[in-house]
Amino acid sequence: RKVLSQEQKPDRLDYSRFNEIGEDDREERLQTGDVSWEELKKEEKKQVWDAREQMDAVLEQKRREEDDWKRQLKEKPSDLSWVKGQHFASYEAFCVGRVEATLKKSGNEAFKRGDLGQAQVDWEAGVGMLLALGTLTPEVLSALCILRNNLAQLHIKRGEWGKVKDLTDRILDTQPSNEKALYRRAQAFFTFSLWEKCEADLEVLLKHYPQNKDAAAMLR
Repeated sequence: RKVLSQEQKPDRLDYSRFNEIGEDDREERLQTGDVSWEELKKEEKKQVWDAREQMDAVLEQKRREEDDWKRQLKEKPSDLSWVKGQHFASYEAFCVGRVEATLKKSGNEAFKRGDLGQAQVDWEAGVGMLLALGTLTPEVLSALCILRNNLAQLHIKRGEWGKVKDLTDRILDTQPSNEKALYRRAQAFFTFSLWEKCEADLEVLLKHYPQNKDAAAMLR
């Protein structure tokens, strides 16, 4: 009888407050991506398609760049005569040697004869091939800085100072005391009338390279 009387007692706990636990509203599920395609509104579906098209465009651009790098390699001498008995400790070192012996060299030659367009194509291809390695070892970074310095000088000849600054910024992120990059960025700052930044770069340059007469003259 005691058991029956206990079962017949009304439950005084209110469980209604637990009803919505685990049931996120639609907006919360949108934030976590836990929604089905059918639940999306027309505008939201359009945003998904637009994002997919943008991603496809990025991938297509990357494929075109890779094809261009392969084309550049095919157009350059395919033999390894440039190695000349050198020993490369890693694949990255071999690629740096290849870029220096082909794209950097041909870019330098084009620049000397005044063909800035071809020089830019060769040097930028070299930068692209080195970045494609993924692993940026010290020797890869050094080669990148040299190519970017060359490109900065090319853009100085064209008066494209914004590009000069962008290139030298990247160099100085890696090599804060790079002499050529400091001077060329100072020239860009001077052109933009950013006197304090120009002076700061020149002071750093002269601290490391006190014999640089051009920087000393520019600072006066």
